[in-house]
Amino acid sequence: MSVFTEINPLTAWRLLRSAGGALGAQMALHGQLAQLEWAVEKARWLKIVIAAFVLILTLCCLLLLSGIVALALAWTGWGMWSLVWGQIAQMV
Repeated sequence: MSVFTEINPLTAWRLLRSAGGALGAQMALHGQLAQLEWAVEKARWLKIVIAAFVLILTLCCLLLLSGIVALALAWTGWGMWSLVWGQIAQMV
C-alpha cells in the first residue's frame, strides 16, 4: 500500500483554475499585511534611532560639562571655589 496517490495533471490544473481567484486574493492580502508590518517596523526603528541619538547627545553634553568643571577647578584652585560656596552658604 502506497502512501502517495497519483496526481492527475489535468485535475490539478482544473483545481488551480477554480481556486485562482481565491489564491490571488490571499496573496494580495499577504502583500498588504507585509507592507503594513514593514511600515510599523520602520516607525519603531526610527524611534529607537532618535532615542539613541538623544541619549548620546545628552551623554556628550554631560561629559563636556564635567570636563569644563574639572578644568575650572584645576585652573583656579580650590580657594576660588571655597569663596563661591562660602558666598552661597551666606545667602542661604
